Amino acid sequence: MKIALTQREFNIRGWQYDCTSQDWYTFLADHTLSFVPNVKQFDYTGIDCLLIPGGEHTINRDRVEKNAIHLFIEQDKPIIGICHGSFVLNKYFGGVIGSVDGHRGTNHKIKLEGAEPLVASWHSASIEQLADCLEPIAWDMDGNVEGFKHKTKNIWGLVWHPERMTNPVLPKDLEALLNE
Repeated sequence: MKIALTQREFNIRGWQYDCTSQDWYTFLADHTLSFVPNVKQFDYTGIDCLLIPGGEHTINRDRVEKNAIHLFIEQDKPIIGICHGSFVLNKYFGGVIGSVDGHRGTNHKIKLEGAEPLVASWHSASIEQLADCLEPIAWDMDGNVEGFKHKTKNIWGLVWHPERMTNPVLPKDLEALLNE
């Protein structure tokens, strides 16, 4: 599968950089990756799936991701949001973002598909209100939504970082998509 990954944007000594965590190369090793720049139009021709990974919001990144989400919805292609990406998707569909303590730089349990796996967590934001078109599929032990799926489209949001795990935790239907 050909997957487009949006990227973080950093300013280092006055120079702007787009960057991607190296963990994605291992996690998506069986796929062809294309990296979406934050400063120019990207040609999504031939791309099968959009992945919006973790990181910070910037004006350029927000613009690029909003446009990409719109395009992939129009084309009925899968979208995966990880951490930052899940918050972007929830907000895109009308949800509300809040905050949570104790989830940054740690591992914690979630409830997913009848199990309680330990996941890698790097966030201080939370899903305060899930958008109406999304359904929760994972929760932390305090009941906060940690994962969701769109009710009618192939769109997922995971608040944890499967790419940073030795044994990545994924919902079964998302795992099936990535194993096609």
